[in-house]
Amino acid sequence: MKHRMLQNLGVLTLTCIATALTISILALGCSKPPEQAIIGRWDEDGKPGFIEFFSDNTFLVANGKTQLSGRWTKVGDRRIKAEVSVLGMTKVLVFDDIEISGDKLSFVLDGSAGNFRRKR
Repeated sequence: MKHRMLQNLGVLTLTCIATALTISILALGCSKPPEQAIIGRWDEDGKPGFIEFFSDNTFLVANGKTQLSGRWTKVGDRRIKAEVSVLGMTKVLVFDDIEISGDKLSFVLDGSAGNFRRKR
């Protein structure tokens, strides 16, 4: 009887470990690298602005009155460099501390925090 209980405990332990490993592998497989997760349109919280990142490394940003477009490059784990041409001059923007959590995007740009939600 005692031997059978130990056997059942061992099977239960192995089942729990296998389940935990399966969940971990599925979670890793489903998560996207930041440069893929950022692709899409993001609307600014409480404002008419939006930013849209495209898979060809271009982007479009609008604040309700003005639209600008340019190219972006990942330059760190939580950092993107964006270049915008305005009137023949190139302006470099650096998005720091990028965090994507579900449908929320936050970052710091020129010392100001930006908070956006993915548009569905």
